Order: sequence, then structure tokens, then C-alpha cells
Amino acid sequence: MIKHLTSWSLLLLLCIFAEATEQKPRWECKKFTEGNVILKGGAVIRDGKLILNGENAYAEIPDSRDIQLTKSGMTLSITVKLNDLGTKDGKNDAHDMFFCKEGTFLFARDARRYYTNFHNGKKYCGNLKGGVAPEPGVWTHLAAVFEYVNDQAQGDVGYQVRIYENGDPVCTGKFLWAEPVSRNLPVMLGRGLGGGPWMLNGEIGEAAIFDRALNEGEIAELFQQNAYTAKIPKGFTEIEEPLASQMAAMKKKYDHPVAHWIIDSLARSAFTGYPQEKIRHCMKKYEKMADIQDLRSLQDKFNRDQEDLHLYLNQDMAVLVLLGKGKGAHPLAGLYSIRTQKDIFGEQTISWTIFGKNGGKPVEVRYNAPEGSWESQMENDSTLKIRWTFEEPLKFTADSRVSFSGSRVESDFQVSGIEGLLTEVNYPQFTFARLNSDGRDALVYPYMSGVLLKNPIVNELSTGQSGIYPSGGVSMQFGAYYDDETGIYFGYEDGLARTKKFAVWSKRGNLNAAWTSPVPFQPNDATNSFRMSGKAVVALYQGGWYEAGAVYRRFLERDAAWWIRELPREDTPESFRNNTLTIKLTMSKETGVEQCRDMTAYLKQYFEHPVMIHWYGWDQFDKAGWPHFIPQDFSLRLAKQIIAAGNYVVPYIDGRLWKVKDGPDNTDWMYQSHGSKYAIRNPDGSINTEYYHTKGEFAIMCPAAEGWQKVLIELTERLADYGFSGAYHDQVTTGKPICCFDPEHGHPMNDGALWLEKGYWPIFQQIRKNLQGSYPDFYHTSEDNSEPYLKCVDGFHVWRWSYQGIIPLFQSLYSGRAQFEGLTYSGGVQHPGDKQSFFCKAARQTVYSEQLGGFQLSELGFPDERRLFIKKCAHIRTVLLPYFNEGRMLAPIRYAVSPAEKTQAWGGYAENPVTLPVIESCAWQGPDGSRIFVFANSGPEAEKAELEDGAECWICREGASTPVRSSDPMINIAPRSFEIRVFGSAEEAERIQKTLRRFASFDYGKSAGMSIQYIPKEISARAGELITVKDAAGVMACALTTDRHHAGYIQDDALIFFDEVDFGPHGSDKIAVNVSVDPKLEGGTILMVLTEPNGNESVVGQITLKSTGGFSEYQDQTFTLDRKLQGRQKIHFQFKGNSICNFRGWKFY
Repeated sequence: MIKHLTSWSLLLLLCIFAEATEQKPRWECKKFTEGNVILKGGAVIRDGKLILNGENAYAEIPDSRDIQLTKSGMTLSITVKLNDLGTKDGKNDAHDMFFCKEGTFLFARDARRYYTNFHNGKKYCGNLKGGVAPEPGVWTHLAAVFEYVNDQAQGDVGYQVRIYENGDPVCTGKFLWAEPVSRNLPVMLGRGLGGGPWMLNGEIGEAAIFDRALNEGEIAELFQQNAYTAKIPKGFTEIEEPLASQMAAMKKKYDHPVAHWIIDSLARSAFTGYPQEKIRHCMKKYEKMADIQDLRSLQDKFNRDQEDLHLYLNQDMAVLVLLGKGKGAHPLAGLYSIRTQKDIFGEQTISWTIFGKNGGKPVEVRYNAPEGSWESQMENDSTLKIRWTFEEPLKFTADSRVSFSGSRVESDFQVSGIEGLLTEVNYPQFTFARLNSDGRDALVYPYMSGVLLKNPIVNELSTGQSGIYPSGGVSMQFGAYYDDETGIYFGYEDGLARTKKFAVWSKRGNLNAAWTSPVPFQPNDATNSFRMSGKAVVALYQGGWYEAGAVYRRFLERDAAWWIRELPREDTPESFRNNTLTIKLTMSKETGVEQCRDMTAYLKQYFEHPVMIHWYGWDQFDKAGWPHFIPQDFSLRLAKQIIAAGNYVVPYIDGRLWKVKDGPDNTDWMYQSHGSKYAIRNPDGSINTEYYHTKGEFAIMCPAAEGWQKVLIELTERLADYGFSGAYHDQVTTGKPICCFDPEHGHPMNDGALWLEKGYWPIFQQIRKNLQGSYPDFYHTSEDNSEPYLKCVDGFHVWRWSYQGIIPLFQSLYSGRAQFEGLTYSGGVQHPGDKQSFFCKAARQTVYSEQLGGFQLSELGFPDERRLFIKKCAHIRTVLLPYFNEGRMLAPIRYAVSPAEKTQAWGGYAENPVTLPVIESCAWQGPDGSRIFVFANSGPEAEKAELEDGAECWICREGASTPVRSSDPMINIAPRSFEIRVFGSAEEAERIQKTLRRFASFDYGKSAGMSIQYIPKEISARAGELITVKDAAGVMACALTTDRHHAGYIQDDALIFFDEVDFGPHGSDKIAVNVSVDPKLEGGTILMVLTEPNGNESVVGQITLKSTGGFSEYQDQTFTLDRKLQGRQKIHFQFKGNSICNFRGWKFY
């Protein structure tokens, strides 16, 4: 109930602010005293404010020498009043330093712009300037945020910097591969860069430093909490008296949901700029009927009496509309859910912003800017037609139709009649009210396979909440916000999948979602126009992430150009549709590939399934950089041998980049003459490049450039001619689309249709057409996943589907239409996951229809429970292929007692803790209508759960002779085992049980050492004599240096074989390994393994490695065996952990 409040307090209540998030600054001063700063140069404190004269006065922050800009991020917050315009003698030559640690980081005003920078030890490397500083004498809250980003696979590593004014972002910049320096110096307020002109002339009211990057909502909260600035955010209007009091009084008098909704909707309209005299007029008329609580009874009277308002109503929602001529607020004033009896919108409903240029100067125009006006009318019973007209600062008209049907609101948007040039259109932006304040609400975000965030008003996704579609970062065009009571689907339903930015963020207790589209133009155009491709949609629904996906699926089936209607997908080779296992081979050495050949031949026999090998390093990169891909001398010969053994080989290529130094030894070969002509050009004519530490600098290619299209088509055809099974087109389906401004390419500038319609769609259409006749079984995969590339590829290499909050949203829509393969386990990553994460990943891949792996060979090289579990998973996948490839995922299984959840470190670029159920489960419907529930216990102990519905079904369990007919809702699964419940025929249950029946006969198989055809050796050494890697019979999952000085690039479970070693008649149980260990990587383990004459293997000793000071410093580290070894013994070493050491050799004493 609203009491008699100030207009701002009324707004706070309407917006339902989140509780204040806990913000613990590293240093903070809300009221200055001589105790919390050290005054210098005549600085004074007056009324709790720091007064600086712009000449020599400044302050130091005590105990601030250890405040540094690190990968944890930083936020600098200040409330300041400046005394001048940023000019000196009529020129933009005055500067005001806010924060500075000399030679480290700074935040300032540079003339009329805000300015941040940071230093890498050699130079300043983070120069960002933007915004327009305020007029003199105006208190302003400012913040600078430094956030570390680390997407190494896309070359996106460095710092994202944002500057905020009064809670709103004003500029942003990214500084790749920048590493800030740390210095033992104090942080200063009001002085920097040696003083001189960089002295602040003004007053500081409050200041704070946080040792993390605050988000936009937290910055807005700092703005609201400061004691000096006005509190009305940019783009909003204060609700004046007596209107504020009138609204409060009416809500008190008419205390029912309908009245509250209508009054709150009108308050929102006033707050967003609708003329308040019109609001008062509407309120006066509404008061005569405000006691009517039934919307159906209210509708006719309301619409008859209100000339400026219209009430639309159906069984799902009511919509309040502003009619006629108006200003400010969007004419869609409110949307009331009949189910929840609440408005879904927060401080705004639908909003938009356009960006452009007028006379060469950048222009930004918001929908409710005071320079504009609009006129709206109901075109029919369920469609609202709106036209906005602006004369300044850019002349244009904008048109939108908003239609209402059932639980769904659709709108379009176009801009025309422009005197100037449009560059971007931000439409739509939805602002939703918080669904509840107890943390039961959740956000569905389209990152990769999908991600779920609980309590999104307070929390943020670790994977980020903004990106560019289509890419792995934004793989679909919708999101959802839901709780136990209702759900809100929001989407940009564009059947042509044109490029657009997408972002979701919380601010002032609202959840915002927005899309921004580029606007194309020809090189010499002075003007252009915009018409959105597709529709902006909000829909009410019930359920969670799956049900939101079902709403989106209706759009896909109706309008998406990439939707594949018939299953099984006939243009995908059956061998790839049915593939089960993927191995990642990163190897450019002939002996290593030979070992892969031998090992995978055995693994095919053990698993009873072919193995698909993704091969990285098959080409001579040092002689010919991408996109040339010239094979190693041995590559084609060994690939044919692997394929002849019944396995598949898929080589790595990159379909997005051209190496700048693409010739031998980092010289130019064809980049200057060819590659640079096809590259993406920025508006200033520069080439857009990315840098990768291990590979160098690469230019991003324009997929609409004809020359680049020919390169990719010819390259892929060459792979097929070589005899490979398929091609892995790295980065194509995950890389962010970038607008190109090169007029020589023949496409419009800044064109969102460039990437797919004019680029990758026709490229792959031609590739597939050319290969269809001669190579019908050749298939295509690409990195991560993004939906519109289904027109291009057969599968997605989902190596990064490893993050907190992961949900199988993408699989629920596209299973069978694409294959999902290549998930990284622990091999070859900086931070291996823990042991349990291996089983958890395998269980998830199995129940959610993914192909298993990609594994490093070392992960399957040792006969242990990992390998056995993967064999069971492989056979489960095969028997369930009709469901996965021809059926459909159903809604998540409902439990009365849910499975236990546990957190494991999944590894990757960081430790990456992920919390998931120990029992993974999924429901599927087959092509014949049968339904199954698949349960996989990934844990080392038996696990229980209880279904909500104990419907009768056939229960298939491992090792059982026959399926059991039962309605028992209890799930009780043995460790690392499966159970499948079949809601179908007895014949179908028996077909599945036949596979599970075999599991009792499965074993671990044999060691990699018995599979690899290494060079037999007999080693004789005296006690204390170093046996070096030169003496090794073979290695797996590591590499020897050219001079065979040591083995490096050691992966988890790598093996080094020494064959037969003579320990002499007296034997030994004392061993030393000669290793170098980096301090950051100490703690890895080396196992010494003995192969008995009967072929059995046993670990006879192990050592946990300690740091030697670095990888160039070798030391002996000793350990004692479990027993004494005498005479000739077959020995190999197994390494647990990635990059744990460089290994020179070993000795016995």
C-alpha cells in the first residue's frame, strides 16, 4: 500500500528496489576528515568535503601502496563538483585528476571528456576517453570500472574499461593483452602525472575504491546512495505534486490489484516523460470507476470514458495503452498478468535508442527525449500503431506496430525520413519488474548450450550477460525470466539471424534486456533507413527454461531459415550422426601420430565403436600460416592408416582468420597480396586483428568478400581430396560477427546481413554442393555452437560446455538436427578438473544426447574405472540413438525428492567449480511415441531420488536379465551406473535391456603400453646413472625436444616408456626423477608402473613434485618404491596433472 510519499519515494516503491547488495570497498570515504586522507599542498576539508584549488592541493589515501589493478578488477567511485568547464584560456586544456597511482592507473577529466588509463611497466596502454563532463558547480557521481576478460580461445584477453556518469555508462573500451604493472606508491586524490595541469579544481564529496569490477546495477546503487547529486536518473522525470499525492491517496483508497496496476502504470508514464497534466486528467476520470475490480466489467466503461487511454483485455493479460498525441513514455503503459495480478514491467515498458551522425557528429536519441513527440492509435482491436517524430538533434520518424494475442506481445520498428546517417538502433529494450524478492526467480540466458542464473537482480553470470549474435556467447535469440508462479519469455525473433548485440542486466531493481542492430549504408550515402528483421516478442508462460524454449521453438518451426524439419537429418552422413567417441590429438610429431594410430585401433576394439579423431598439428604451421594448411610429410599417410582401421580423422582448419605473417619463419607470403584485401575493415579503414600468444597476429576475414569465399571453398575441397573424414572449421560458429566497412567487398557498410546471408550461408552451401557427389560421407563441425549455422555444419565442437549454471536448452531444440561433440575433460587444460568431474561430464553428455569426449588419448590410455564408465556410456548412447537423432527432448523429470547435488572443479582456464546433481537425468520421446527416462549416477556411491509421479513403466537396469514392470517412484542407482525407464512397449524395453545386460561382462581392457608399437629397448645402467628420455622406447601425451634433452608439454596421464631396465642382481627400491617444476604448478604426481610378464600392471611407487624454481632449473627428487626391483623389469612412468614438470630422466640407487 502506498502512503503519502515524495515522488522519488513513490518511484522507489513502484520499481520494487532490490535489497542493497553488499559492497565492501577496499577504501571508502563518505565524509572527509583529516584521519581518512593525508592533506597535501594546501588542501582543506570543509563540511566533510575535500576542497582542492587546481594548483598544488591534493590528498593521499593512507595505507594505499598495496592497492593495485589486478585480474580481480577494480572500481574507482567519486562524487565531485568541478569549478571550470575543462578549458584554459578558451582552449580544451584544463585537466582534473580524480584518482592516480603514478605510473600505474588513473581516472580523470581531460578537457571536456572523462579519461582513464593504466600502465604496463613500459608505457600507458589503457587510454579511454569519452562522455561530456558536467557544467561547473554541478555535483556528479562518476565511476571507472576495470574488468579482466579471459577468453583465450578467441584471443580476447585483457581489460574491459567502462566509465559511468550518474549511474549510466558513457563510454567503454577493451585493451587486449594488456598487463597492468604494480608499484609501491600511494593513491592520490586530485593530483597525478607529476602535477602541473593535472590538479583538480573543485570539491570531492565522497570517494571509494573497490578491488573488483562492479556491475551497472551496483554503480547505479552507488549513485543513488551518494549524499550530493540529484537522484533522478538520466531520461526520467520527477513526478510533481499534487500528482504524487493524488496517486498515493487513490492507491490507499482503492486497495485492489487492478487499481494499483492502472495507477502504477500512469505513474510509470509520468516518470518516463508523459505530460503530467494529461495524467491528472486521466486520473480524474479513472477515479469515478476505480472501485471496479473486475477487468471485464471495467473495460467497456473505461474505454468509453477515457479519450487518452485504452484498455485491451484477453484471458491472459490486460494492456493499458496511451492514445492520441503525446510525448515521453512509450504508449504501451502497462501489461497486467491475469494469473499473477501484477504488471510484468518495471520503471519502463518498451524503450529504444537510436545512434547516428548529423553533420559528422555522433548523435544519440532516446525514445522519450523531450525534443520528440508521438501519435498512437488502435489500428484494430489488438494492434497499436505508433509514430514518433523528431526534429532535433536528428530529424527522423520512427514507426512501430504492437500487437496483442493471447499471452504474447509482438512489435516491429522502423526509422525513416532521416536527415543524417543512422549507425545503430537499440530496439527493443524491455524492463521487467522483479518477480520476487526471496531469490526464487531465475534468468535463462542463451550462452552456448544455455545457462541459468538464480536471483538475477542480485547475482551475475560468470560467463557474462552481453554478447553479439550469432556466436557461442549468444547462441539463440531469446531469454526468459521466471519464478514458481509465472514466466516471461523475451525474444528477437529474426528468421534471417542478422547480427545484433544482446545484453541483460539488473539496475534499480529491474531486469533489463536489449538488442542493438547495426544499420547498413552505402559508402557515399548521406542518409539511410532502418527496418528491423523479425519481431520483438514478450510472452507470458508457465514453467522454467524448457518451457521458454518451447515458446521459441514455435518461432523456429514457423520462420527460421536454418530450421531442419525432417529427422533423421539426411544431409548429415550416417557415420557422423551415429558417432559415439571423440579424441583430440594435438600432435605434429610423426611418432606421436603413430602412437595415436595404434592406440585408437585398440580403443575401437575395446569400445566396440569407431573413434573420431580431431587432429590439431597436421599442417606445417611454421612454414605456412593459416589459411594455407599444408600437410606434414607424414600426415596424409598416417591419416589413411587410421581410417583404414575403421576410425575417422577430422583435421583442424580455421575458417575465420588469416595469419598476418603467413610465410616461413613469420615472414609475409600471401597476406599482403591477398589476405589483407579480404579482411574486415573498421570505419577508419584499419584492419581488425586478433592476437594469440602461441600463434601470433591474425586478421579477421570478411565472409562476404568473394576472394575469401574462394579460399574456404577450395581449402575444404582439398581436405576431402586428401581423404579425410570431415573438416573442423574452427571459430566459424562461435566467433563474434563484425561489421565490415570495406567498399571493395561489394557489400553495404555496417551490414548485419553480411555475416550469414552474404557470407557463411552461401560459402557452405557451395561447399556442400561441390562435395555431395564425390564425397557424400564428408562432414563438417565447428566451434562451440550457434543456431543459424545449422545451414552450414553437421555438428558443433562443444569443448567449452563447462560452466556453472549450465542447462541443456540448445539440445532441447536442436538434438538430432546437429551433433554435439568435443567436450574438454581434463587433458590439455591449464587447470585439470577433479576426478569426479570426469564422470559427471560423461553422464551429462550421455543423457543429453552428446557424443562422448573429446578426450585426450592419455585420459583413456590407462585401464581404470574412467575407461569402463565411458564404454558403458558409449553403448547407452548407441541404443538410444533413435531418441537422440529422431526424437525430441521432453521437459525435465520432476522429483518429489531430488537427487543430491555436489560441486566439482571442472577445470579449464581456471578451477571452475560447477554444482550439478550426482544423478543426471533426462526425458526423451522417440519417433514411435515411446518415452524414456534416462538416469546416470556419476558418483562413487549409490544414490537415491524419488519421482513425483510413479507411473507404470518398464525399468531397465545394468546387469539385469529382463526389464521389470513397475510403478515404483524410488530411484536407487549403484555407483557409476545407469537406469532407464521405458514408457512404451515390452519389445522396446527388451531392446534397451539387451544392451544393459552386457555391462556385467565389461572390463577395463588393457594398458596403452600394450597397444603402442614402440621401439623395444634393453637398458643397462649403473646405480646412480641417469637414464634419460633419449633412452625412452616411446612417449604418449607429451613431446620430446628436438635434441631429446627432456620431455615437455606433459598432459594429464601422459606416459613415458623405458621398456626393459636392468636393476642388477642386488636390485633397488630408491628412485630419483630429474625434473624441473614451475612454482605455480608444483604438486603434480609421477607414478612408476611395472608391467608383469603376464601383462598386468602395478604401481610400485610415486612422488609428489616440489618446485625447483622454474622450468629451466632441474633437480633430482627422490622416493622409495613399495618393493625392491631386481633384474630386468618393464618400466614406464605415468604423469598426473597437466604441465606438472619437464622430465629429463630417472635413476635408481
